[in-house]
Amino acid sequence: MNHFVYFLKMTLFQGAFKFLACVILLLFFSTSSFAGNYTWNGTTNNNWGTASNWSGGIVPGANDTITINSGKPNLKLDQDRTVNRIVQNGSTIDLDTNQLYVTQRASFNGGDVIGESLKLRGTYVYFQGTDFNCTLDVVVGQIKFSGGTFDQTGTFEQNGGASGWGAGGCVFNDSVTIKNSGATYLRMGETTGDIFNDKVTFISTGVYALQLSFGDTSQYNGNVFINCTGNGGLSFCAGTNAAAIIGAGKTLSAGSSGLTAGVITLKNILQSDSTTQSIVTTGTSTLSMQGCSITGAITVSTPSLLVKTSTFYNAATFTKTGNATNHWEGGNVFYGTTTINNNTTGSGILRMALQTGDVYAEDVTFNTSTGYIQVAFADTSTFGGDVTTNNSKVGFSSGSGLLLFNGAEDQALSTAAIISAQKFMLTKPGGILTTNRQITIDSVLTLNGGILSTDSLITLKAPQL
Repeated sequence: MNHFVYFLKMTLFQGAFKFLACVILLLFFSTSSFAGNYTWNGTTNNNWGTASNWSGGIVPGANDTITINSGKPNLKLDQDRTVNRIVQNGSTIDLDTNQLYVTQRASFNGGDVIGESLKLRGTYVYFQGTDFNCTLDVVVGQIKFSGGTFDQTGTFEQNGGASGWGAGGCVFNDSVTIKNSGATYLRMGETTGDIFNDKVTFISTGVYALQLSFGDTSQYNGNVFINCTGNGGLSFCAGTNAAAIIGAGKTLSAGSSGLTAGVITLKNILQSDSTTQSIVTTGTSTLSMQGCSITGAITVSTPSLLVKTSTFYNAATFTKTGNATNHWEGGNVFYGTTTINNNTTGSGILRMALQTGDVYAEDVTFNTSTGYIQVAFADTSTFGGDVTTNNSKVGFSSGSGLLLFNGAEDQALSTAAIISAQKFMLTKPGGILTTNRQITIDSVLTLNGGILSTDSLITLKAPQL
């Protein structure tokens, strides 16, 4: 009897389970089957909620795709609305005081969106020519910035695995935040520069870089805040023929979450006035400056420092704080008073002019404590002002480079130890170079002009006069 009861209960249970499963499947397929594609015609009025305004005579819902083509009457939201996908090729979407929520895919190819707000989620959003006079809240797998005007504030985050390689040509007239947290690149301005007319915040937290001003000149007319906490890094002008112009009175600096990881590449940054700049990075980050033109005073502090082919027209201070050895490739010109600090707590070396010599038109000071600074390592570095060092670990003879002094006025070479150089050249058009220490020349001493004055000896190890 007990076995019979048990069998009966199990049969009933299995039947109920199968019934429930069938109900769930029916609900799923019935829900999916109602997903449709509807085109805005506006044949009756401008109201979203009027069925006769849509192809098929159905008001689109959360599972549907909508298309708005050019030449159609304006579409006006009557309440908050949700759709699966939107394709806008023209005309105007008037959000009024409502929100349009797109859950999966969005392509904005033309026309206008005005009113309250757009919330975009899901797989992708392509900006390809639409003008937006509404706020935007975007978190999607892939973003392509390939045209369009953004007149109000917006936040944009790419978090997926498909590269957002935007062609550029966008204009941002209000403050925006652009973030890459995904597993691939987010690239802006690949072929045409973007224009930012207000504050912009860039954030990189993923394993691939956020690439800005990639292939053309972009204009930044508001303050620029950069944040990088992911190993993917952040870069300006990684492509060819690109530049990033910082507008008058504006700054480029670390944002609230900081620059703590990855390589931060500031390439072809062009400053348009003499506003003071300050860039601080921490953690495991590396700051690389290439081809920059900085007309204001600048202060840089970073664990790893790479600077090449850049020009600094005002006072400049560079501080290396990490323990790694950095190879400063050179080719830089410093027109203002310059200070180079190696504040490593270990033995990390700051090696300068590894490939091309640097030019110091004014006074320069080299400071270190436990690490070395190797000046003029492999090429000619030129000094037009006074040179001061604070420690014997600042050296001039580590490589095969040449020290060239050519200032038109009197110069002083003041060091904490014997001045040791591979090659030494004096080509001053006038005045005296005064040293406070003995000079040891390993290879070549050339005196083409000016007077060399020293209270100590000049030692030539392998003299070539």
